[in-house]
Amino acid sequence: MIGNGSSATIRVGIVGSGVRADRIAPLYRNLPGAQLVALCTEDAAADGVSSEIKVFSDLAEMLEKAGLDALEIHSGSKRRREAVEHAAARGMPVGIHTPLAASLEETDAVVSAVRKAGVKVLLMDPLLFHPFISKAKKLLEDGQVGEIQMVRIKSQAGGAGGSGSLLDPKQMLDPDFNLLLTPPFDKIMLAERLVGPIAQVYAYKGSAARMVSYKFEAPGRYGVHEAVYSPDLYVHGDGPPVDDSIEITGTDGILWLRNLSAVMVEAPKLMLKRKNTVTVWDDRVECGYDRVWAAVRGHFLDCVRGKATPCVDVEAGRRAAAVNLAAQISIDESRPVRVADVLS
Repeated sequence: MIGNGSSATIRVGIVGSGVRADRIAPLYRNLPGAQLVALCTEDAAADGVSSEIKVFSDLAEMLEKAGLDALEIHSGSKRRREAVEHAAARGMPVGIHTPLAASLEETDAVVSAVRKAGVKVLLMDPLLFHPFISKAKKLLEDGQVGEIQMVRIKSQAGGAGGSGSLLDPKQMLDPDFNLLLTPPFDKIMLAERLVGPIAQVYAYKGSAARMVSYKFEAPGRYGVHEAVYSPDLYVHGDGPPVDDSIEITGTDGILWLRNLSAVMVEAPKLMLKRKNTVTVWDDRVECGYDRVWAAVRGHFLDCVRGKATPCVDVEAGRRAAAVNLAAQISIDESRPVRVADVLS
């Protein structure tokens, strides 16, 4: 691990399948004192990987031979526990792309390994580090909408558009597919980051839509997350064709966040109506895909250097897994479920 004040270059490795190393490497290269040097991939080939990045097929071998200071985990959830445990055993800081794990049991195993080793772990997700999410959080903390009453989050997936992989229609239209896990796992953390801990959920499922209602621990504070798939809808964006939007209503005003991960319609990214005044923020450059991901990795590097504490850690991931499990129980048993009962 790189110690405090060290000027040495931080050598980062990545484990995962379908990883765009060609897109990630320049982000590290443009950050002072960092370099992406190794990739462990489950793919048959690693096309487009530059010669500066050594490719491995075995995780243990990469950790043994690549001389890494930090590890990013992109793998499917089945390999997350293995990767975290290997890295933690070496005292290596880890950045995990959400979700933290596929189940609460796996999440607890990951948290246990991290606590035992005392290593830093950052949950990496562009929404949680989006500059307008940070701006919205500050506005809420400053009381710009008054006392928060309701949050509405909508994840709208389309069948076309975006530059990432298209969603599988069969999977998305399967009522038993847990759309509340991925990508909405991060929306649970987002809801708690913006408006506080969730105390109880009630969830529903359909052939192309899911909905979970939240009752927060704060009195009189509620929320809803809608996840909808429209196979004939075009959603433009730099990643998968999924747009996220948020509306937060308080006693004095309303806060809107739109086009956070794609562009559903041309509209300001952040807008606040307070009493009778409307304020708009819409910096498209600051919120570009690469700029946001560079900010995520910049924070990760600060954590590796000991200059920062992960702002989204495994404890937040464990709570999100518990809320997600509560939502699944609610779907299966058609009843409200308390998050504390799941965590106990």
